[in-house]
Amino acid sequence: MLVLALALGVPVLGVGAPIERIVPNVEALSRQPMTSLPPPPLWASGPQTALWTVDDVAAEFRKVTATPPQIVHGSLGFVRPDHRWFLAYVRWFQLLGRPLNLHYQDELFNCVNYSRCFVAFADLLAQNGGEMRGSICVGWATVFNQNSFGGVPAGGGHAIVIAGTSEGLFVVEPQTGTMVALRDYPNRDELAEMNL
Repeated sequence: MLVLALALGVPVLGVGAPIERIVPNVEALSRQPMTSLPPPPLWASGPQTALWTVDDVAAEFRKVTATPPQIVHGSLGFVRPDHRWFLAYVRWFQLLGRPLNLHYQDELFNCVNYSRCFVAFADLLAQNGGEMRGSICVGWATVFNQNSFGGVPAGGGHAIVIAGTSEGLFVVEPQTGTMVALRDYPNRDELAEMNL
C-alpha cells in the first residue's frame, strides 16, 4: 500500500490523520480530446443464449483434452452468447485498439490486461443489452504457449480468452482477434487455469 501511494504521489498519512480527498481537475479533463468508439454489436438474447453451469464448461474441456484447466469462478451459471453475436463482438473489440490506444506494452498493458479487458467489455455489453440472468460465459485463461497461436510466438506463459457460445467453447487471442474452436487450439493441453 505504501509503495502504491508513493508511486501515485499520494501523501502518506499517519494513523489518525485526516483523509484528504483527491479532487479531479474537471477543467483540465474537459480540454482532453474526445474518444469516439465504433458502435458495439447489439446483444442478442433468445433460446440460443442458454445457461451453462461450471460443470457444463468443465465437461466441454474434458471432451478435447485429458488435462483440463482448473476453473476459478464467481458464479455457478453463465449465459452462453449467440455465436454470431460473439463473432461481431470479437471484430468490434479489434476496432477499439486505435481509439483507445490499446497496444501491448510489457508490464503496462500485457496479455492479461488484454484478456481481462475483453471479458469485462463483453459482460458490460450484455448487461447494457438487458441480459439479467448473469455473466456471460467468457473468461480469461493462463496457458503455457508451447505452440504459436494468433500471432503470439511459442514459449512462456500467456493469457487468452475462452468463450462458451451457442456453438461450443472457443479460444480467442484478444490482441489479434484470432479465434478457433477449443478442439483446434494448439495449446489446449497446456491450459493451467480459466477465470470465469
